[in-house]
Amino acid sequence: REGLTIVIFGDAQHTEVRGLLGWAGEKGIATLDADAVRCGASAASSRIGIISQTTQRMEDYIAFVQRLAASVLTFGHEIRAVNTLCDATRKRQEAAAELARTVDAMVVIGGRTSANTRRLVETCQALVETHHVETAAELGDELLRGKRRIGVTAGASTPDSSIDEVENRLRGL
Repeated sequence: REGLTIVIFGDAQHTEVRGLLGWAGEKGIATLDADAVRCGASAASSRIGIISQTTQRMEDYIAFVQRLAASVLTFGHEIRAVNTLCDATRKRQEAAAELARTVDAMVVIGGRTSANTRRLVETCQALVETHHVETAAELGDELLRGKRRIGVTAGASTPDSSIDEVENRLRGL
């Protein structure tokens, strides 16, 4: 509406991002790679607005914005970045990171295609050995052998029954 090219930090195939691209029309670009956004001297790229898929990690979004800003501002153009990350998702990621710092391993429960769950896995993997499971059946005895403290977290849409099954399986190991 304001003549901005809209850069969406996110997975172009994700439902949310596809919806945003539909809204942005020809002025929308979705990418996870700031270098994929070409910022030359053309009017089409002179004014850029940056938003994010709501399930992305804050630190990844900040790094993306910084990298893109360095490129855009080299040409003296305008850039606007808006924090569109879901607050509940951000808090869940922060809580998972806090827990991961205190345990020997993490188990993240949730669908493998869930962007929310994948971000939790990435967050925990940066800190401690992490296992992504959809069901309790995926937890073999050898998987967590020698681990005394195991943390558990789950994606936002993971059913309580799946969480309960994994917790019960872990207690039995």
